[in-house]
Amino acid sequence: LSNLPVHLKKFWEYALQTSEGSVWRIEGDTNEILQKLETIYQEILLMPRDIDKKMVDWCLMASHKRVEDIVINQHRKAYDRAALVTAACTQALQVINPAEATKFFWEIQSKFPRHSSFQAELGRVNIVK
Repeated sequence: LSNLPVHLKKFWEYALQTSEGSVWRIEGDTNEILQKLETIYQEILLMPRDIDKKMVDWCLMASHKRVEDIVINQHRKAYDRAALVTAACTQALQVINPAEATKFFWEIQSKFPRHSSFQAELGRVNIVK
């Protein structure tokens, strides 16, 4: 996972930390648990397989909906996470379809032109020029 693009890596680290603190109740220190989770995900992600377009579309739709929920309901303390999921999806898409990556980012950015705090967070991730 250390070879992932910066925002995708940050998203995975956030997801791993969330997994570590959930209902799993794994014995051991936090760093050891996070390393175990990272190893499990790394093994899964390294398995060769075709990209499932339906799964990618579902992930993008779910991410888009999550960002909308955060921004429309003005959960300002979560704008950084909304920008992070936008950046992570964009970077993942850049690997399989760069044109779709740019389109995904611009759709989210242009959907919320009046939410300056969210726009500032998108600017901080500096993913698409």
